[in-house]
Amino acid sequence: MEKQKNCIDHIFSAAVIPQTLRKEIKHGIKDIQMKVKEKPLLAIRSSAIGEDHVGRSFAGHFLSILNIPAEQVYDAYKRVVAS
Repeated sequence: MEKQKNCIDHIFSAAVIPQTLRKEIKHGIKDIQMKVKEKPLLAIRSSAIGEDHVGRSFAGHFLSILNIPAEQVYDAYKRVVAS
């Protein structure tokens, strides 16, 4: 199982994030920076519509990465997606 996980991790780490998504992420980071007037540390986590519901919850099933500087957001994003 570890070999398969490592293979999946490698595939995602080598993947290219689409330019439109990179722009949206960059824009979101700039918005946060303007509000707090400094370079914030960010949290990268999975989230989906219906992820938490009265009858079910998927909280904690996927990786969350905390205290990420803006320069590391894209790599952290890939790790969370791979999880």
